[in-house]
Formats: sequence, structure tokens, C-alpha cells
Amino acid sequence: MLARRAGGKRSASWRYRGRLEALNDPYILARRRDAQEDFQAAVEADSSLREQYGRAIAEMNRIQQQKRELGDRYRAFLMMENPSYASATLRRALVARRLLERREAGASEEQLSGLREELLGVADQPAGLDRRLLEARLRDLREHLSDSTAQAVLAGRSPAAAAREIVEGSALRSTDAAREVLEASTLSAGDPALETVSGLYTLFRDFQSARSGLEARQQEVARRLGQARYAVRGADVPPDATFSLRIADGRVSGYEYNGTVAPPYTSFYGMFNRYYAYGDGTPWDLPERWLDRREALDLGAPLNLASTNDITGGNSGSPVLNRDLQLVGVSCAKPERSRRRGGRGRDAYCTPRSTSSLRSGRVMRIA
Repeated sequence: MLARRAGGKRSASWRYRGRLEALNDPYILARRRDAQEDFQAAVEADSSLREQYGRAIAEMNRIQQQKRELGDRYRAFLMMENPSYASATLRRALVARRLLERREAGASEEQLSGLREELLGVADQPAGLDRRLLEARLRDLREHLSDSTAQAVLAGRSPAAAAREIVEGSALRSTDAAREVLEASTLSAGDPALETVSGLYTLFRDFQSARSGLEARQQEVARRLGQARYAVRGADVPPDATFSLRIADGRVSGYEYNGTVAPPYTSFYGMFNRYYAYGDGTPWDLPERWLDRREALDLGAPLNLASTNDITGGNSGSPVLNRDLQLVGVSCAKPERSRRRGGRGRDAYCTPRSTSSLRSGRVMRIA
């Protein structure tokens, strides 16, 4: 499980770095600018489209400007409730703060049951991980919020010292401890984690409200822009890789890699080579059934292929068809591999180098 989580973090790191690089790439920005200008010109040239969608891009620009104005709060708060990056103690404290607030406003215990379930549903973390994640989030607050807010949260302590005191002293440090104080009705605003949250809660709540409103508006404008692009382009251009139901074409191709050229196909020879080179207990380990049937396999048969299809992570498992519409495999996005091919910026603009890994259908038939 830890290896899978670490792999997910690496993939996210490559993805976000790629997006940032793409936004600073003059070629990609120029192509994006040209495409947008062509699209706007097509909308303006059609009175019906102009009436329906003419203000959509300007509205999207306004939304992005409003999000920029919240930039420091995004950086300070965005990871506070993310299960992958937030301290479990901090997440429980945020829920507990809402619970106490509603209780003070006169909510019945029955009305508070949903918040209690949410609080107790936060999974425990090892104390060391909890502390380190809390320290990281407190550093975010200190770096991106005003001095007065940071002082209210840290009370003169360093993020490391504050995190240690909070995790060691809070009744919200574990699910069992939290359940105990909830059942005894002894949870109070004086809990170390709740004291920390109270210093920023109003600012955090206002940010969440503003962010939700902006995200809802952005989603609606994006929907309208998608309709406009379809009205302009029709079925000539496949939709972007945004989880939409679609057919996207591509070309099987090798790619430059580590100073050489990687072939478009891998084989079973390569799969077993990795296993025997690295051994058991490594990422190249193979199930026993593959080892048992090694002699029955055509080891020269293609296993994986690389293509220029524009796909995203959620497309993994989608069918791959050849030009005769025969099923030849399933798609499998590989961010690390796309990074090496120069494809990390494909969220901004898809080029032939923005290739993705595709799993061969031969594996499905054998396995």
C-alpha cells in the first residue's frame, strides 16, 4: 500500500511540474493563443453563436482573476482537508469546530450526528506522519497568511513545535480518543487542535465559500465553452482528455529516451528480463502463474506499445482499437513515461510527443 501511495505522489509531482512547465513554454502558449483567437473569431463571425457564447471567455477570465486574488489563501488552505496531505488531527479539528459551532447555535444531538460520523470517519495516521503533515500545513499558513493570523495560530511557536504539542496533547489525535470525548461530551474549545483551528477558522470558512462559488461558476462557463467549441468544430476534432466519452486517434511510435530512441513495442522477453534482473520483492516482481507458464509463451510477442493518443489518468482501462476496429488492448496512462517523452504539458496542449502507454491485448487473452 505504501509503495502504491508513493507511486501516486510521484505521478502527481510529474503531472504538476509538467503543467507548470507548459504554462511557461513559449511554443505551447503561442499555439494556445492562436487556437483561442481562431475560436473567438469563429464565434464572433456567427450571430447565433455570438449571442449564446460571446461573453463566455470574458467571464472565464473574470473568474480566473478572482481566483488569483485568493491566491495566498489557496496556497495556505488547499491541502488542509486533503486526505493525502493533511494531518488527521487537523482534519478532525476542522470538523469538530463546525460541530461545536452548530451546537452553540442550538442544533440537537440528532442534527449533529452527521458531523460526528464525519469526524470519526477520519482514518488514523501514524503519530509521526500526523505530526509531519501538520507541521507542513502550519508552514503553509505561516508562509502565505498575514503575520497576525499566523501568530494567532502558532502563538509564537515554530511549526514543528506547535505540531508536536498539538498531536501529543489533543483528544482528536486518534479516532478512539475522539470517540471517547464525544461520547462523554467533554470536547471543548480548549483542546490544542481546536485552539489552533479557531485562530483561522473564519478566514478558512470564508475561503471555502468563495472557492465553492467560483468553482461552480467556472464549471458552468466551461460547459458553455465546450458547447461553443463543438458548434464551431463539430466532430472534426476529438474532445480533450477530460473524462468525456470520446474516440481519440493516435499513431504507434517510439520516442527519444535517455539519449537514445525507445522502440514503439516492448515484449515478454523484456518483462521477464526485468524480473530476473531485479528479482522478487521489487516493482518488477511477477505472479507465480506467469513464471509457471513462461515456457508456453511466445516471448517475442508484443506486450506494451506507445502511441500518440491524448489520454488522461481516468482513461486507463479504456479499449484500444486498430484501424479495422479490432480490440488490441486497453489504455494505461503512465505519467512518468510521458514526462520522459516531453509530454508532461499535454494538459495545456497536445503534441505528438505527448504520448501515453497502452497495454497489449495479447496479455488479456493469455492472463
